[in-house]
Formats: sequence, structure tokens, C-alpha cells
Amino acid sequence: IIVCALGHPEGFVASVEESGCRSVAKHLFTDHEKISAKELMKIRSGRPGLPIVISSKDRVRLSDAEWGPGVLEFRGELIVEGNVDW
Repeated sequence: IIVCALGHPEGFVASVEESGCRSVAKHLFTDHEKISAKELMKIRSGRPGLPIVISSKDRVRLSDAEWGPGVLEFRGELIVEGNVDW
């Protein structure tokens, strides 16, 4: 699930997909909009068990409390450490 709040989200979406990730859903917010923990929970509830991929720009806007399991920051590639169940 791709989630971002960027001025030109098409480029971010293309980069994620070109890295080999297959997106099953996209949630695109307006540029600079803060994506809340409540919003992430709502998105996750619609597709339980799937990871949420966000931009580095959006990651810095999330507090550690809002940053939960299954939320991955995309920096040109995804690096997943440890055991994952998705």
C-alpha cells in the first residue's frame, strides 16, 4: 500500500513500483498534509497484513508513536530486517 503527501506523487509511486514492489492500493494526500496515526490505522484496516510504504519526507512528519509495524520508508529501495508476516 503506497501512502504519500507529495506535490507530485506520480514520481514516488513510479519509483516504488520500478523497485519491484507491486502496489495493491494508493492513498495520495495533498502536498505537506500530515498523515496521522489514525489515518494509517484506517488505511491498514482496509488491507490487514499488507505493508504501508511511505516517502522519507512523510516519515519525518511521523512521531515514533505513529510509526508502527508494517510501515516502511522508501529511500529508493526497501530494506526489511527481521521476520515479517506479509
